[in-house]
Amino acid sequence: DSSSDEEAAPAKKPGSMLDALMRETAAPPRAPAEKLENWLHDGIVVKCVNKSVADGAYYKKKGVVSRVVDDFAAVVRMHDSSDELQLDQDDLETVIPAAGRRVRVLNGRSRGAFGRLLNIDIDAFAVSVELDSGELLPKVDYEDVSRAA
Repeated sequence: DSSSDEEAAPAKKPGSMLDALMRETAAPPRAPAEKLENWLHDGIVVKCVNKSVADGAYYKKKGVVSRVVDDFAAVVRMHDSSDELQLDQDDLETVIPAAGRRVRVLNGRSRGAFGRLLNIDIDAFAVSVELDSGELLPKVDYEDVSRAA
């Protein structure tokens, strides 16, 4: 009888160790994949926040990302002038539209997805979005979503 207990214990132990290892390794790699440093996507509206670009001519002006050059730079066609500028991500910020308007998720699990902005939580600096797939994202940070062009 004691020999069957010894056989059961070793069989159970690798499973529990494997489960523990899977829990440890499953969570951490997911976190970095959800939030990346680069958030630029084509087809979004952005605002220039660098006063030194063209001596401030484009400061607080909006444009559409027409092409992403690399992870941290994009060609932006400005709304007012139709000028095309290559700007660094650090010179830009996202644009939050009114509720009901189209948005693109720029970071997180649904990165790249389009949807509709449902409401804005000013106190939490977050919005809720219904993706085109029907999935609801209840709390997306302002910097992780922008108006779709």
